[in-house]
Amino acid sequence: MSLNKVFANYKVYGIVIGAFIGIIVYNTIAIDFFARREEIIYTEQLINIFIIMLCNNLKRYIFICIPNFLKHREAFWAVLIFVYTIKFTATLVIAIRLSDVSWVICSFRWFAFLIMIMYETYCKKKYKRLASISFLVATTFIESFLINIF
Repeated sequence: MSLNKVFANYKVYGIVIGAFIGIIVYNTIAIDFFARREEIIYTEQLINIFIIMLCNNLKRYIFICIPNFLKHREAFWAVLIFVYTIKFTATLVIAIRLSDVSWVICSFRWFAFLIMIMYETYCKKKYKRLASISFLVATTFIESFLINIF
């Protein structure tokens, strides 16, 4: 793949600009980190955590699947990659600043969504929905297991 094709791709700009803005905004401006922490669910049961997080992640997965029906899906996926990259870098910066394991677990979720978006854009296989939903369920289970441990 040549360098011109890489820079002609919108997704590269989404990742680079999203990471840059996420690091700058959350590191220098110091936005209130305790505004909304829905990622941490204090409960003892792994199944309850898994069901709640799976419902939240399925809601986001449906939003990822919407561009398949649009004409300009590459630009929409670039915007989604931009947003999820901001969220991923922001949670990493928060995890480093607060030294909190729960924020690292939350960044695992956003990284999984970035991988799912990349898989949706590049995969042309017949069973890509089944593969990405199984990836969603697996990452949700790993995340809920890590929340239950820590």
